[in-house]
Amino acid sequence: MNLILDNIIFSLQDAGGISNYWYQILKRIKKEEGLHIYLFDDSEKSSNIFRQELNLSNFEHLGKSPGLVGRYTNPKLAQLSEKAIFHSSYYRYSRNSKHINITTVHDFTYEHYFSGIQLYAHTNQKRKALVNSDGIICVSENTKRDMLYFFPELADKKIIVIPHGVGTNFYQIDKKELKDKVYFDGRPFILYVGDRKALYKNFNLTVRASKLSGLPLAIIGGSPLSEKEQTYIKAKLQTEDYIHFNGVSNEELNEFYNQALCLVYPSSYEGFGLPLLEAQSAGCPVIAMNTSSIPEVVEESGILLEEESPQLIAEHIKQLLVEEYRNDLVQKGLENVKRFTWNNTFQKTLDFYKELINQ
Repeated sequence: MNLILDNIIFSLQDAGGISNYWYQILKRIKKEEGLHIYLFDDSEKSSNIFRQELNLSNFEHLGKSPGLVGRYTNPKLAQLSEKAIFHSSYYRYSRNSKHINITTVHDFTYEHYFSGIQLYAHTNQKRKALVNSDGIICVSENTKRDMLYFFPELADKKIIVIPHGVGTNFYQIDKKELKDKVYFDGRPFILYVGDRKALYKNFNLTVRASKLSGLPLAIIGGSPLSEKEQTYIKAKLQTEDYIHFNGVSNEELNEFYNQALCLVYPSSYEGFGLPLLEAQSAGCPVIAMNTSSIPEVVEESGILLEEESPQLIAEHIKQLLVEEYRNDLVQKGLENVKRFTWNNTFQKTLDFYKELINQ
């Protein structure tokens, strides 16, 4: 089977959930026998942290897109005139009639929350890729529902839901190994992970819940705290009651998950919600909103809220101070994550390739 993998995502971001997804697919597919793998728009000099972990030197390159608008260019790939699967990492398709196009859809954040030229550019590219796809992979049932709401013309397409997995680098650590990693003088603390800029992430809810609960807050990831953010946080919390780290490794993030009382994840929209599974894998209970894809990822294993309320979040944080209650949620979380592995994600993706190329 000929397989063309378009690595454009590695030039669009230095890190991120889509890059991680693509990395997990590439890491496994390069070990498969019986595949003739070609790469398009790939660079070994990429600053993307996931691309830097991959050795793809054995695969033939089919070139790169031209100029500044290359990310919006759909290649013809005339040099490979044989039947092949073309799978792009970010909303592109092959214009070669011999190629079978597959697109992975992660979320509809732009369609829900953006407007103007940003929305037009993204949605136009996404629609073109999906309309010209022979098969579509959605990462959650919620993403599939969103897709058919925004693009009802896709209802007759071959669509499959293949959830993300959670990496094996998130796991429970023996507490003795964490004795030198103590924050807030050993007090229980809550954790916030990821982007803060988007309003739907509701970061401010976490800050207010931290104040109301009386527990300090560790903020992981995202860009450095802006002056506006610092002003807001300092109006709610004492300087010794919050810390922020960006650029942390998975190893360091896993340590934070292991030490935190819980992960507070108040986002009102997610295409999937991978940090929820990362936290549960490390034995960290989760508090999140009962919306978008989150219920299908967490099910009954976490605390899901119907209302965006800092008071309600704070109440649940305090309940987690009861050891028996917290331990019960830890065990439910550990059981829940067994449903999500990258090996399963990869195998279902490979099976989808074979199904479409054999039609």
